[in-house]
Amino acid sequence: IYTGVVKQRDKWVAHRAQSGVEHRWRVAQRLYEGKDPDGDDTSLAAVLKNGPTIPASGAQRSRVTINVVAPKVEASTARMCEILLPVDDKNWGFRPRTDHELAKDAQREGTLIDPATGQEVGKLSEIAKAVRKANQDRAAALENKVDDALTECNFNGAERRMIEDACRLGTGILKGPRPFNRCDCKYEHQATEDGGMAFVESQEERTEPGSERIDPWNVFPDPACGNDHQRGAGIWEMRDITRRE
Repeated sequence: IYTGVVKQRDKWVAHRAQSGVEHRWRVAQRLYEGKDPDGDDTSLAAVLKNGPTIPASGAQRSRVTINVVAPKVEASTARMCEILLPVDDKNWGFRPRTDHELAKDAQREGTLIDPATGQEVGKLSEIAKAVRKANQDRAAALENKVDDALTECNFNGAERRMIEDACRLGTGILKGPRPFNRCDCKYEHQATEDGGMAFVESQEERTEPGSERIDPWNVFPDPACGNDHQRGAGIWEMRDITRRE
């Protein structure tokens, strides 16, 4: 099984290298850095080693390369982040699904009768308004919970890095939501055996959803997916590890 998995990984890695997307990424990166897109730096290396060449006419001319790509990429990144990630507002929200019958009941006159007991529960309009208010409160509570999770995982920061990759290379990858293991440290004031008080540290591990930006160079999708990665059998992701890992 292990040999088959390794063969599949190598096949997917080789397919991406042959697809031409890596060449486009390299050209885009070199243009962003202000270098020759063809990768021919022999003329620059020769000038640094041997000095400038003298033309046949005897006049010495300097060659200056102005990087016009990087400022445009940075301006596009800043503009997209300004539009998609507003600082003082959220670009998403929750609200209850529109219930036309509930809206009609809120305008109707009459009382609501419990079919089991036959007793009046209350006015139909007041009950409909209470149900609608309860649905709005649930949507607001869910919105606050999701907002806290996005803030804790630094979602806006990860999305900004993804947008920068998309503007610079043409490809940006944001992975999530996926579970993250987090550890909270708390200090509690407890009594000691000698009657004094001391602070005791306690750790609590929990699992929370989160998203992260992935370098496009480290992702290898299934070659059979075409233009939709959801149609493939999976995705290989390369991750750097430390010596201890």
